[in-house]
Amino acid sequence: MKKAVEIFVGIDISKAWLDVAVHEQEEAFRASNNDAGIAGLVKRLKKLKPSLIVLEPTGGFEKLVMAELTHASLPAVVVNAKRVRDFARATGRIAKTDELDAKVLAHFAAAVRPPLRDLRSEEEEQLTALLTRRKQVLDMLTMEKNRLVTVRAKRRSDIEAHIQWLSKSLKDLDKEIEDFVECTSIWKEKDALLQSVPGVGQSPRLPCLECCLS
Repeated sequence: MKKAVEIFVGIDISKAWLDVAVHEQEEAFRASNNDAGIAGLVKRLKKLKPSLIVLEPTGGFEKLVMAELTHASLPAVVVNAKRVRDFARATGRIAKTDELDAKVLAHFAAAVRPPLRDLRSEEEEQLTALLTRRKQVLDMLTMEKNRLVTVRAKRRSDIEAHIQWLSKSLKDLDKEIEDFVECTSIWKEKDALLQSVPGVGQSPRLPCLECCLS
């Protein structure tokens, strides 16, 4: 019986783009780092059925992507950026372009295979609730913006006020999702690495998981 081929994916993330590479394959593609791009990425990765997807932290631009990948039950993990840079140097492959960065991440996934960190059931429920509410707000925002094009002038101020309120709600939800992701097990590698260094004790900053789940 032929052994199934394992697929390892690297995603290099910037404010505008998601660059994706598959280890030892020519396949590489780019998606926009927005709602439509992330949705398309999730759909494409589900068809690909990867064994592991590796991302590295890039100033917070990766948190919504990670939330959506986790919610879709895709095997994604955020790794410490220094580990990836050390790996790239050790393998003589210093990334210079976005595509090469994604390839380095895919190679890292295949060679190092960092362990996945699962959410607890209550965390999964909260993530589902947050992303569901975010989609509802996005849908309402789209409808109101479309309505603004055809509405009579008399009603414009009401719709504009509602759009402003929905936009703020979306911004607040995005921040809540970012904070949630950072407080869960899928984001704890940096803490674990820090605690493993000799001489480094418990951080004075208390874990924020309980506040995230409240």
